[in-house]
Amino acid sequence: MFKRCITVLSIVVSLAACTPRELAGWVSWYEQDPVAAVEFANRPEIQAQLRSHDDPDRPQFYDYLVSPERPVEVWDRIAQCESGGRWDYPLVTNRTGTYSGGLMIWTKAWEAYGGHEFAQHAYLASKAQQIVVAERILADNGWGAWDCA
Repeated sequence: MFKRCITVLSIVVSLAACTPRELAGWVSWYEQDPVAAVEFANRPEIQAQLRSHDDPDRPQFYDYLVSPERPVEVWDRIAQCESGGRWDYPLVTNRTGTYSGGLMIWTKAWEAYGGHEFAQHAYLASKAQQIVVAERILADNGWGAWDCA
């Protein structure tokens, strides 16, 4: 319990560089899925962004975490439709390719959008990691990348 408290405290101190909106987004995520929120906040690129809070050109932490258009609940709803909400849904192959994870990410897209930095396949990655890759896919391909979106 003490170690978890210290971990959360260190993240909150790091998040002090965030705007109130950014911080509120992270806290909301933490309340819904503490493991994913902590894992996300501890990613090296996120920590680097938090340390560079004086840079006015830096991407906003909130934009990576939660946006008014895409709260975490949106990804949960898509996952519910795509995989029954199972973020560990194993590999499934059909006529169009092989997919896995909560968002049924196509294996080739997983690789192309940096999924291998987390795991060999989407289903082996955490929910937070799958969402990071999904956001990258979304940025390039729009919601059409998911049948359930």
